Amino acid sequence: MSQGKLRSLGLSETEWASMISALEAQKKSADRLPQERRDGAAHRFPLDTYGGLKLVLPDYRSTSHKVRIRNISIGGVGFFHNAFVHRGTRCYVALRTLEGHGTAVAGEVTWCRFLSNSTHEIGVRCDEEIDLTQFLDAEALASAPAPGVQESDDGTEWPADAA
Repeated sequence: MSQGKLRSLGLSETEWASMISALEAQKKSADRLPQERRDGAAHRFPLDTYGGLKLVLPDYRSTSHKVRIRNISIGGVGFFHNAFVHRGTRCYVALRTLEGHGTAVAGEVTWCRFLSNSTHEIGVRCDEEIDLTQFLDAEALASAPAPGVQESDDGTEWPADAA
């Protein structure tokens, strides 16, 4: 699928890689991010895969979508979707474990921002902590900073309350 469009977002792999590069460059400036993304409560691990999204609408109907997962933490999931989703929307995000089993986490959309074309980046705070060992190998988990420590742009580790 290197030249084709990604079904859920309408992006080619080249457009996808360009967008991710631009987002990674922007994340150095935390002042531009919504407060919900600056809390530093949990280390986010990149997770480039597809997942499912089930939105629970205010009238209790639901809709299902295919999304591209961006990252995961013990407290939530970040993903890309081809439509805006309102803050406070209840949802379930389906993820595939390392063993290949599907599992869904329940949560609430805490932020959504428009990126380009019809692509939106969305953050979900989960109702319960996520067991990251189901989705990440030991090497990826070992890359996280120690609890209570925040890493700066230059690699210096600072206590979380020093921000």
